Amino acid sequence: MNGGEGSKMTPAFPRTVSEMIEHVDGFRLCIVDSVRDLKLQTAIVGGIKKIAARANKPVFIFGDFPGGKARLSNFPVQRLQVDSGETVTFVPNNVPFNEMYKTVPLSSESSFFLDRAKEGHDIVVADGSHFRVIGAHPNGVICEAVSNTFIEPGRGVTNLNDKNPPVPLTAADSKTLEAVVSSPELNYDGFMISFVQNAKTIKDVKNLLSRSGKEIPVVAKIETQEGVDNVYKIVDEADGLLVACSDLGLLTRKQIFGRNVDRTIAAAKTCGKPWMITADVIEGLGEERELTRLELMTIAYWKSTGYCGALLSDLSSFHPEPVKSVLKTRKAFRD
Repeated sequence: MNGGEGSKMTPAFPRTVSEMIEHVDGFRLCIVDSVRDLKLQTAIVGGIKKIAARANKPVFIFGDFPGGKARLSNFPVQRLQVDSGETVTFVPNNVPFNEMYKTVPLSSESSFFLDRAKEGHDIVVADGSHFRVIGAHPNGVICEAVSNTFIEPGRGVTNLNDKNPPVPLTAADSKTLEAVVSSPELNYDGFMISFVQNAKTIKDVKNLLSRSGKEIPVVAKIETQEGVDNVYKIVDEADGLLVACSDLGLLTRKQIFGRNVDRTIAAAKTCGKPWMITADVIEGLGEERELTRLELMTIAYWKSTGYCGALLSDLSSFHPEPVKSVLKTRKAFRD
């Protein structure tokens, strides 16, 4: 279960976790700009563990380093609606958000997006909000919505024409990792590392953990073609793999997506390591409806290949009815 970003914590957080705790096996806390404060992280992790202890339910809490993917800032609107043909201007982090003119700042570490975006490039925000660049300069990238859509704070921004894969750990991530590992009060049960492209990244993280006297699992998220190509070496070092379907689908050729997934699964099986998938194929919908045949076939395939778990995103954890959303997804994977 995705514990989400610190900026999305609400007064209902303890109640929501309490209601959800019996239906999940763990939580993932995304360690992004808004939760780099160690006191806040400690409060979130400690709060979840206290609720779990009261419920007599063991849970596993991952700290997830999201890597060098461009992201939107945590602008002060829960959802910005954008109609087909309307324009959104993505700007540097020091430019204020403007809802009327749809001026949306990027996170402080996403300036590279402004440098690489060119007119005609296709941009995807989150997993499916499609824009096309109609004007690009260092102070802003103007994008036209291809269809009616919306964008939300903190979401990833993918340039489908950019051939440079996101780095697994930014310089800020590395500093944060050292601070988290060194904190005596902040105790994650494991870490997830995004956009892992080679075994060295996992080796470096595990060496840091070893020097700090913390022997906890490290899961490599496979999201790029480089990660797929090197997955057998990566899984030798990692304690498990996460097949991150959304970014893997966006950052690799669609024609070989299935082959890439199969190779990742085969690597985990060959090395006897557990693997998980992201469950965004079906989650977060919330409405009363039956699953489609395609969704049922997809789930049946995952189950037949021996996955050890499904990671739910904030589509579920921040859904208007999060417990209902979690139960629906859990039922689909358990039936």
